[in-house]
Amino acid sequence: MSGTTSSTITIGLGEVALAVIDALLITRMLTRALGAEPRDLSEVTRRVAAGDLSSVPGAAEAPRGSVLASMGDMQTSLVRLIAQVRTAADRPA
Repeated sequence: MSGTTSSTITIGLGEVALAVIDALLITRMLTRALGAEPRDLSEVTRRVAAGDLSSVPGAAEAPRGSVLASMGDMQTSLVRLIAQVRTAADRPA
């Protein structure tokens, strides 16, 4: 192999390594922003949409501001709102 070919291969391998590192960092940042894997978030969303207002698994441990943490906050707010509506509906007019 000539020096130019060897240099080209070395540069190419370096670029591949940087691309892999970038992909891992981007994946990590996205997962952190989401707070969970997308399929897990999808399941939580389906549950809440179906009326299941039980606690969102992992929401308490999710990074603040993540989608999962926000889903947990939304669930808590919905439970509180429904309790207020029930209380108001039970009061005599």
